[in-house]
Amino acid sequence: MSPDQILKKIAGIRRMERGGLSTFTRLNRRGKRVSYHVHNVWVNGHNRTRYVTASDVPALKRLLKAHEKFRNLVERYADLVVKRTRREPLVVTNREQKSRPEENPIRVVSVRISR
Repeated sequence: MSPDQILKKIAGIRRMERGGLSTFTRLNRRGKRVSYHVHNVWVNGHNRTRYVTASDVPALKRLLKAHEKFRNLVERYADLVVKRTRREPLVVTNREQKSRPEENPIRVVSVRISR
């Protein structure tokens, strides 16, 4: 797949969600098993958690998969660009081609202050 094709696929991803989905099961007060779903996401250096209703779980799973697909496509795009870059010769700028002129030696200047 070419880099342009990958970019088109990336642009085709319209909705996505970061993070992970966890499902927990516990016993309620009546002794019945109850499942609940938690969406965890890292935001500004903190883990944010929100509870998700059972009816929203399938949609959230699709959004999480879309983000995973996005990350995989970006990784593939970067790999192709790096591979192409490594095939090309490194460009040397004019500044690097010129040899450095000899630097002036440090001059010590003494100043007399009269009072």
